Amino acid sequence: DLAKAVMSKLGLKGAQARHAPNRARKAKWEDWYRQNKGRYKSLEQAAGKVAAQAGVAHRTARDWIADWTRAERSAGKA
Repeated sequence: DLAKAVMSKLGLKGAQARHAPNRARKAKWEDWYRQNKGRYKSLEQAAGKVAAQAGVAHRTARDWIADWTRAERSAGKA
């Protein structure tokens, strides 16, 4: 059990390190979106801009924006 716990922690640390740049990039674009969302007529237009500038697929950018919008709405209900 101790060996499993140690391996699990090492795996988690490795995954966190591996994904850190992607998480930082997503956070940067979330800030950008919150500051600029009023400039776009639709989520699709904003996703196109994020996708082109962040170097991600359009679908990924659209999913990010949908997540941020959903979180924004649920935070308003709390």
